[in-house]
Amino acid sequence: MATETSTDWTFTVRANANLEKIKTDLETKGLAFALSERPPEQMGKTKFEGTPSTFWIHLPSKKSKRQMTELLPKSKGLSIVADTNTMTVQFNLSKRLYVSETFPSEKFEEKYIKDAKKGTAPSIQIQDIIEKKDFTNYYALAKYVRSNHPFLYDTLKNGSGHFNNILRDSENQAFEDFINNVYAPYFATTVQDSTAYTAKAHFKRMGDYFKRKSINKLTRLDCSDFRMYLLKKYPGNDPRPTASNYAGAVWTRFKAALSYAYDMKIIVEHPAAGIKTPSKEHLDEPFWTFADFKKAISIFDLKKFHDQWHFTIVWLYYFIGSRVSEGVVLLWRDVDLDNGILKISKTMSQDKNGRLTVHNHTKTHAGMRTIDLDTQTVEILRRWKATQPNQSEDGYILGESATTAVSKTTINRLLKATAKKADVTHITGKGLRSSHASYLINELHETNIKYIQQRLGHEKIQTTLDYYAKFDTSDAMRNEKRKNMDRSIYNAGLQVFSEIQTLQESAKKSAKPKLVS
Repeated sequence: MATETSTDWTFTVRANANLEKIKTDLETKGLAFALSERPPEQMGKTKFEGTPSTFWIHLPSKKSKRQMTELLPKSKGLSIVADTNTMTVQFNLSKRLYVSETFPSEKFEEKYIKDAKKGTAPSIQIQDIIEKKDFTNYYALAKYVRSNHPFLYDTLKNGSGHFNNILRDSENQAFEDFINNVYAPYFATTVQDSTAYTAKAHFKRMGDYFKRKSINKLTRLDCSDFRMYLLKKYPGNDPRPTASNYAGAVWTRFKAALSYAYDMKIIVEHPAAGIKTPSKEHLDEPFWTFADFKKAISIFDLKKFHDQWHFTIVWLYYFIGSRVSEGVVLLWRDVDLDNGILKISKTMSQDKNGRLTVHNHTKTHAGMRTIDLDTQTVEILRRWKATQPNQSEDGYILGESATTAVSKTTINRLLKATAKKADVTHITGKGLRSSHASYLINELHETNIKYIQQRLGHEKIQTTLDYYAKFDTSDAMRNEKRKNMDRSIYNAGLQVFSEIQTLQESAKKSAKPKLVS
């Protein structure tokens, strides 16, 4: 990142600004300044957005840009400019970039000849108003100037101000500066806040590895070495060489960052293009079978408050299959106990600064759903509602008190302790969601894939099919499928050998188990 330097600052004031108020504000803050109006002949054809003239305030202040920003009045029409001998550039990142260029007119032969005949110094002044609203930082602005205004760039980069330093850095920009000041802000505008927050750790890992190495000087070997570094430092648990999910995510975002740099013409070649992404480890999410679930809930004493609370958390997640982030923000007004209906329409996630935030929508559009509750679950919720402190319809269902949402950390600690005490597989909150899918497929023998997709809130049917591939392989299910084949062959009269006993019992279709225990 460019080092912020101290400099004299020049400010422009548009004619429609409250000049007297600006002067008063500056005097109140004890800032010495000189006020002047540029003569019309110096302005040439330059004109600031419909204003007839421009006032210039000069402050001989050896302060950094950050300090100046804090000192300056918030008056409309006042903005910092970087001044050099040959041009003035006004930067306003949130609205527009105004550029006034003054350069030798040999660039414009016809104008040069006219000036020479008149005995006028051969120069020309042009103002370019650039309609850009996406300059999130000065590095992005520097890239734009370098790509679209080469003469302006060549002139400005020789200056001594803060922005001049950034322009020079953009030619030889350190990788960590690019990640922190260019790509990370852009990335945050394309994803949910929780994803942007998670990605911070990935970006830090990249920055710590490459540090001050110029992004323009990254080679394919550098990228390959980084890939090997991730494989060795964060290996997967598979016997074959794989990267952990963390390492895979870092590599994927590293390549995406370089792709962005290439698309934005920050680099002329993509050094990681064609380098194979490390194979990811295949970790099956642990889950509870129905037998595991029954063992787990048997440890709770429902006469004790905390046991009833913990029991309700485990039971509800197991039988509704919601995402953990959806369950923690369920309110009592979201459930209709009389009709056995639960509405899932919110989620909790971390914003880009790590703060927990409730969103009035779910992870995907398909996640906005209404699901049916079995009779047992309804009764369990009724009893918990009668016990829970600070009860209200706007209260959190699973909170120890209705006024406070239970945290994901609390849920995971609860599941760890429960698994240890009940001697069952240790699972996470995500594992409870998988357990519900297992229950639907293995216990209820649910074959309506669309029903499961809707109940779990999957956007893509493939996600639901993946659950089938995972759970539809138990011994009980294999035996059931074999019996179904036997029934089909028997009913079709395809008994080839008489010694094979008929399967009268197998021909009878078993009744479908009901939802619950």
